[in-house]
Amino acid sequence: MEIWSTSARGNFEIKSDSGERLLELTYSNWFASKAETLFESDKIEIELRNIWHSKFHIVKNGLDNGYIELNWNGDVRIILKSENGVGKQYALKAVGFWEMGFELFDQYETKILSLKQNFNWKRISYNYGIEIADNQEVNHEMVELILYSGFAANLFMAMAVGG
Repeated sequence: MEIWSTSARGNFEIKSDSGERLLELTYSNWFASKAETLFESDKIEIELRNIWHSKFHIVKNGLDNGYIELNWNGDVRIILKSENGVGKQYALKAVGFWEMGFELFDQYETKILSLKQNFNWKRISYNYGIEIADNQEVNHEMVELILYSGFAANLFMAMAVGG
């Protein structure tokens, strides 16, 4: 699987191993504080939640589904609400220096996936190869986690470049 940049605004597609487009996240403008997608029958919106551009609200089909938060240390937390109301917590951690990437862990420190960066100098865009951990399956929930991880990776890179 891969995250493939589709515009300099930050938009990206998530593609399956066979190259099929699963969804496209579109930003309202250049790495804006609002992005949205339609995945299968779900409309997912990610929008700014505070003035510091460090917390983003996840809305799924008009309902609060959690948030993405970047703290001052550069750590990214993804909190998703489950059907029983208990939140699932994930941490997206930057790894590498020359070959930057990210790893997503659940609340038990189990690695869920890795994003391996492939920067395109011609288009000034970030593409990522996705490696799913052996103990995980690719399903609707996994694609959503990839979506939120891609958004968070874009956020992290925008903050790193912009100061």
